[in-house]
Order: sequence, then C-alpha cells, then structure tokens
Amino acid sequence: MSRAGLPPLHERRQNLYQRERIACRFPAAWHAGDRQRVQTDASRRHMARRRAGRHRGAGTARLSRQFQFTKLDAEDNVITKYNDKYAADTVEISNKVRQNYFIVTQDNLNGFYASDTTYSMTDPIQGDSVQIVRKGGNVDYTFTAPDDEDEWFFTRYFNSLYTEYIDNYNNYKTSLDVYNMWIAAGHKDGDSGEPTVLTAPTPLTKKPSSLSDDDKLKFFCDIMIGENTGFTLQKVDDVRNSGTTGIQTIYIPKGTTAPAAVAAYNIDGNGFLSGKEYTIIGIAKEAFKDTYNVINLTLASEISHIGDSAFENSFVSNVVLKGAKDLGNAAFKNCKKLTTISLPQSVTVIGTEAFFGTALTSVTFPYSVSEIGPGAFADCVNLKTVSNDGNTTPNRTIDKYAFFNCTGLDKVDFGSAVVSQMGEGALSGERRYLG
Repeated sequence: MSRAGLPPLHERRQNLYQRERIACRFPAAWHAGDRQRVQTDASRRHMARRRAGRHRGAGTARLSRQFQFTKLDAEDNVITKYNDKYAADTVEISNKVRQNYFIVTQDNLNGFYASDTTYSMTDPIQGDSVQIVRKGGNVDYTFTAPDDEDEWFFTRYFNSLYTEYIDNYNNYKTSLDVYNMWIAAGHKDGDSGEPTVLTAPTPLTKKPSSLSDDDKLKFFCDIMIGENTGFTLQKVDDVRNSGTTGIQTIYIPKGTTAPAAVAAYNIDGNGFLSGKEYTIIGIAKEAFKDTYNVINLTLASEISHIGDSAFENSFVSNVVLKGAKDLGNAAFKNCKKLTTISLPQSVTVIGTEAFFGTALTSVTFPYSVSEIGPGAFADCVNLKTVSNDGNTTPNRTIDKYAFFNCTGLDKVDFGSAVVSQMGEGALSGERRYLG
C-alpha cells in the first residue's frame, strides 16, 4: 500500500475521524468541594524546587487545596480541576480524599483563653449548624478533694502540685478520721489524749490561661474535642489563598485515633483531625489540562476512568495507571514530556488521540485492550516499539491513523492479539510508510 490513497495532512488534522468519539460519563461541572490536604515535611520531599523557598521553618505543616472534585452520586466523585499551584511534582492520588479539616484560627485560640464564662465556636467540620459551647479558658478550675469535677485538669497539667496536695490532703484526712474515731469512743474535746487534727490544705485554683504555650494547645483540644482524646493543636501554614492574603498561620488538632463521640470526625494519614472521606473513581474532562507542576503521577487502582483531555498539554512525564478501564479522547494529548506510561490489565479502550504527540518511546498493551482509538498514538515521533504483554488477547480493533506519523517506529508486535480490524492509515507516516 502506498501513501497515495491517504487524504492530505491538513484534512486529517482538521477532521481526522469520521466516527463518534468515546463518550465521557462525567458531568461537566458542579463542584462538591475542594480536596484539602495537610502536608508534612516528609510528604513534601518531592516538592518542586522552584517552590521550596516559599515555605517557612522546617517542621511546619502546610494546608493547601490540591484539587476540586464533583459528586456523581451518593458515593462516587471525580476530580474536576487540579490546583496547579499545589507544590509537589510527584503526586500519588488515593481514591479516598477529605474535603475539610478542624481548623482553629489564632482568633479562636485567643478568644477561648480570654473567656471567663463560656466560649462558643462553629464546628469547622460539621459547619454552621453545629456550635461547640464549652467553658472558657480563663475560668477558675478548682480542686478540693478526690473525684472533684476539675481533678483531671490538675492531674494532667499541674501534676506535681496535685501530687503534693494529695499527700497533704491524705494526711489531713487520716488525722480527721483518727479524731472522729476517738470522739466515737466516748471522748470529748479537751479530754486527755485528744488527737491533733491537721489543717486542711487550701484548695487548688488555677486558670487554663496560665498554662505554658504548649499545654494551651493540648488543653484547647481537651475542651473543644474531648478529654483523653490525645489531640494537641499543631501549627500549620495555610497557603490556600496565599496569592491574595499571603500565608496564614492556623492550627489543626493532631492525634492518633479519631474521636468516637463525633461520627463526622476522622483523621488523615498524618493524624490531623478531618472530616469524612470521599471516594474518587475517576478524572473528569480537562481536570489536569495545562498543569505544569505534576511530573510523576500515580493513580490508585480504584480510579478507573480517565476523561477527555484529562491531562492534555500537561508537563506530566511518567504516569502509572493502576486500575483505569477507559482512557478518554485526547486524555494525554500533546504531553510533550510524557516518556513512560504503565497501562494496567484493566484498560479496555484507548480513546481518540489519547496519546497524540507525546514523547513515549515504547508502549506495551495489556491483553484487556480491545480498541486502540483513531489517532491514539499519532505524531509520537519518539515511539520505537509497540508490543503486547504476551497474554492471549481477544479481538482487537486498531482504528484509523492510530499510529500515524510515528516516524521512529522500529518494531510493532501485537503477539497473540487477534487484530480484527486495522483502520485506514493506522501505521502510515508523513515521511515513510510503516505498515
């Protein structure tokens, strides 16, 4: 076959595929919310170098918006827009994300410790409908005897003072018991041998506002979240609106176990108190389009759908798709830095122009692929080898111009795959015919 039968290049580019494009199952918009994420030093180790200078002292966590997601139904969501300012060039997207955190501002903290009655704040996770009302941080806490209401406060924050008080109290109580038994035996005050009753110790009184700075962070959590939950406030740099308001200092409770008393509370992978988890099953249309900061990307195996133009014209160079079933039209089109792609055994359809114009050097198709869409790998001039994974493959359709103008191709081997249809110009090129 010669190139004489092929239409002119400009016609192929303008109206290349006379067929319906693979339909995207995701809605265009309606954002359910932002995926917010707290990053610690460890989780920022792959941060893009050009952004590293924006972060203050070592050890400070950072809260930022990573992406927006859209609700498909009661359970499932898809990523609709990635935040290109999210400073991490290596990104692993789990299928479980969180929308909000228990954010405490400096004003919240100051207001709490200034209150000598009660203090109220809106629950940062449950929203305006839930107010947390507790005793303020400038109220007197008093301890007189064991089992007093405020005993926990002194055992936790003034333990040495509490221990000394208990020793004095027990001595006083013992002396009083001896005296009472002496009276019960028929003696009267003033009789010979009257036991000495020690003076009762002065009750302990302290205000939480007198605590050390570190203890104030713990005590706030004891009151606003719950005693014995093990949480303490950790200072976090809030960069969600850094472009307009600069970096803001906030606090988020950090612990090891989500409080059982509030069903809406959870903790993320770093132990920060957060809201409910949402399930991500796909990447929607144009979600990562023109994104420059994501270089290495891994998607969880539960993320099964990649929408049209999802990564088009992005700077992604390495992609691991663990569970994708369908790759939308132009999903990675013109990703000029994309050199490697790992296709899982779950992929069935590779959409129109899915990898058009990328820098891929090789591609191996799993047995599950039943259709390679029109122009799927067209203009991949660095592509040298095309192969199958070695397993028996059902009928496979290779649509027209699937590998058009892949001028560097040295080897095409579909192994045991049964190619039931080979479209027009599937392996043709501008400079030489490859089929």
